[in-house]
Amino acid sequence: MIQAVLFDKSYWNTNQARNYLNKNGYIPIKRVHTTDKYHRYRLIEPNYNKYHYLFRRGQNHIDYIIEIPMPNNENQKTQPRDHLLYNEIKKGLFSYTKK
Repeated sequence: MIQAVLFDKSYWNTNQARNYLNKNGYIPIKRVHTTDKYHRYRLIEPNYNKYHYLFRRGQNHIDYIIEIPMPNNENQKTQPRDHLLYNEIKKGLFSYTKK
């Protein structure tokens, strides 16, 4: 699941980024957070007790923070979760190979 979408400030202004989010069905939960490099839009609140977070470089100078569930306990291994990125893969934002 995508936790946040980051737009490279060198290529995107906030109006263009907001239009992209709307066009692609992403609904930010907070206003834009602008850093030296990015316009960052959070889609869901992070929960560091239940999820790992990965940075993934996308296309068109758009990057993503991806939320991956942690195992429930030490003995349980994390299973591949193809459905987490299905829509993003379908849109061509990521390439993904199941091991």
